[in-house]
Amino acid sequence: MLRQAMPLILLSAALVPALACDRGQSGADGGAARADQPEAKAKTAPAKDVSEAVAEGAGEDEVAKPADGDEGAAAGPAQDGKTRAAAVKAAAQAAGDETKTSRATFSKLLNDGRKAVKDKRYDDGIDLYREALTIDPASPKLLGELGFAAYKSGDLELAESSTRRAIDLAPPGSKGLGALYYNLGLIEEASERPAAARAAYERSLAVRPGNDIVASKLAKLGDGLGHKGPGDATGLCAALRREWDCYASTEEIEALPADEQDYAGQCDCSVSQRAKEGTGKSFIRAAAVLTLEGTPGYGGMLDEDYLAVETAGEGWQMVGQLSSGYSPGIMGISNMGEVEGFEFVELGDAPGEELRVVASTSELDSNMGINTLDYVDYGGMMVCYAISDEAGVCASFPTLFAAGTDILLVDEPCDEQLGEDRWELDLSFADGEVVVARKSPDDDLPKELVDLVGTHSFAEAVNYPAIERTPLH
Repeated sequence: MLRQAMPLILLSAALVPALACDRGQSGADGGAARADQPEAKAKTAPAKDVSEAVAEGAGEDEVAKPADGDEGAAAGPAQDGKTRAAAVKAAAQAAGDETKTSRATFSKLLNDGRKAVKDKRYDDGIDLYREALTIDPASPKLLGELGFAAYKSGDLELAESSTRRAIDLAPPGSKGLGALYYNLGLIEEASERPAAARAAYERSLAVRPGNDIVASKLAKLGDGLGHKGPGDATGLCAALRREWDCYASTEEIEALPADEQDYAGQCDCSVSQRAKEGTGKSFIRAAAVLTLEGTPGYGGMLDEDYLAVETAGEGWQMVGQLSSGYSPGIMGISNMGEVEGFEFVELGDAPGEELRVVASTSELDSNMGINTLDYVDYGGMMVCYAISDEAGVCASFPTLFAAGTDILLVDEPCDEQLGEDRWELDLSFADGEVVVARKSPDDDLPKELVDLVGTHSFAEAVNYPAIERTPLH
């Protein structure tokens, strides 16, 4: 998710373009281009830098000299220049060849792994997928296939870790998340964790509404397999810590094997905000913001906010992430998140008084070398409401996106100051209807949100295709 297996309830940046403020790079269009996020594709290992390849040959201070008695051998700066040019050209060719070779090797390993899994040679498939990971360790597709092969082989620990890692790396809103959550549900079932399996299937169905296979899995699980959550919101903290590879105390870390202690972080988890539904109109009884603070296993610092909801007779369940405050520990790069509104409100005749949460996150990346600060801001509103006395849903509406570049130090020179790509929506609820309006008619609203602008019945608005939904039970 960076990051967590919990999906963000806010609209994340699909793709932030590389922005520059340097000589020779044009910013004439005055704005940062926005592109739709592509589906995950196999990546290749970076090609060897040409300068590194040249450095493996003669150093710049070494001059090619003719052998003793060899009058025909050319010498002098002209010959040295030609030699260097030839070396650079050869290195560039070698780098291109290496990239092609890596791509071809990755594709072959992936295809061979798929064939092995299809032939039920799961151990062979796992070995091939692991070898492919040495070329692209961050491919969601590859990690997902490794997780499925491990599930089929019976290695549930590898299956879960690979599948969760694939979910973390998959682009927000990707259709592939539906299959990944379905596979995670299979793994949780095989691990005899029916509540976790149900939660995974529900997330899969939220990504792919109407999928009969996932729906049948949920129906077979039924209410009798115990998806009841803990009696207190902090009972969900253990799962959050697992997502970030951190522990509650130094004593827990010291109890780990010695070779694992260096990669174990420590995090505090607590309820930072709590709200109670006072009228008893539905089975939603209370809500809480869980805040996870500390150091994850792979370093950096985090301050993450998650939404948990208590329902009648079913205890507490995790809904999703509200905002992110993760900083990787690299100077000038950080996320800052905030929960701006958290209360039960009157939404109109349908569905009545329910929970409304407003949150935002800002991602910053400063570059002192070219005196710029690249930023992405995004925000959203989540509405949780009851469908019946035994079921409900939380729907997440994106409300803000802004990306651009600022000059970091005002008094310092900078050749270009690029503009901002921005859109913002305003939501209001009344008499069972939802009114969605643009804050500015000039906003470059994504095409998947254009038809959301206007007045809709509550049911139409929350079931709009671009709106992410999480079932409540």
